[in-house]
Amino acid sequence: MQREKIDYPFIDGLRLLAFLLVFFRHFNFFTVPVLHEYGWIGVEFFFLISGFLITRLLVTEFNTTGVIDKRKFFMRRILRIWPLYFFYLFLVLFLSIIYPGYPVSVPRLAGNLLFADNWISALKNYNPNFASFHLWSISLEEQFYFVLPFFVVWLQKLSRKQVSLLFTLILILFICWRCLAVWNGWLHPYIYTLPASGDCFLAGVIIGSGFYDQYLKKIHSSVYLLSGILFLLVNYLIFPQRAVIGLNQIPLYFFIALGFSCFLLAGLYSGRNWLISALGHPVIRYLGRISYGLYVYHIVALIITFQLFKGGLAAGTTPWSLPVALLITFVFAALSYELLEKKFLRRKKKYTVIQNSGT
Repeated sequence: MQREKIDYPFIDGLRLLAFLLVFFRHFNFFTVPVLHEYGWIGVEFFFLISGFLITRLLVTEFNTTGVIDKRKFFMRRILRIWPLYFFYLFLVLFLSIIYPGYPVSVPRLAGNLLFADNWISALKNYNPNFASFHLWSISLEEQFYFVLPFFVVWLQKLSRKQVSLLFTLILILFICWRCLAVWNGWLHPYIYTLPASGDCFLAGVIIGSGFYDQYLKKIHSSVYLLSGILFLLVNYLIFPQRAVIGLNQIPLYFFIALGFSCFLLAGLYSGRNWLISALGHPVIRYLGRISYGLYVYHIVALIITFQLFKGGLAAGTTPWSLPVALLITFVFAALSYELLEKKFLRRKKKYTVIQNSGT
């Protein structure tokens, strides 16, 4: 029985922001250098948002019903993630076949199908298959989802002090894992594609757990917003890029998690203001709702854009390449959402315990 509803309209705006960061990371032309260099953190933002929303839903379900129905949870995740994911894999496989210049690595395709591509990427570098290198993040997220409902049930049996100790130990585990990788000189993207970089997802779980709401809401939203900007600036100005293996890898993901956590908390405890209203605008909400598709399809959209402007107007010599690439991405994601994903999202309602939007 659906007795409660969770809805944070501004979250869709944050999702869109996360996608744009990733988009500008991969768009090499007519972009602000800092966005191109640092846009990879958009993936981390996605992780934090997912960790928060899904944990908050699971905690609310437990508080409402006394249990967490794991079967329904996994069915919700399957119906949300798998249809688009496997359709896209079929699409890129088809494109690889019709374009001989893009050979298919069967082991890497198997890694995608088994949601293990992040581990293979860590050991063998990013996926060389056509337009598939970014799908490692889906594998990592699915691995987090597999553990999360069991973890949330465990949390409900612990005191706040025990929960705090557990969260601290997990963070220390991530940091020690990164220290081990740096010590052994394990090259990028080893840390980035593995749970060793899981600070953002952990931060989302911590906020979503609700254990610290009474303390977190006492801080003014403007403090959170300014702190978030400061943490990300410190990260960008002080620490080298994630591909540079060294001591910078150890605090890098922690400061990103702090920065994005502050942005999330600023939205949660800001009440109503112009920024929250803008992030919750119906158009922004729709684009945030299809952000999964935006993320998945944007590589193909960039490839198409480059092909369109190749020749007299190369993609690197005209500002039109930017709006065209964004438009193609938006069209692909919207069509996918309306014609494919919605069919499965309607079925997902059968397994919904707590009403929500966009998870």
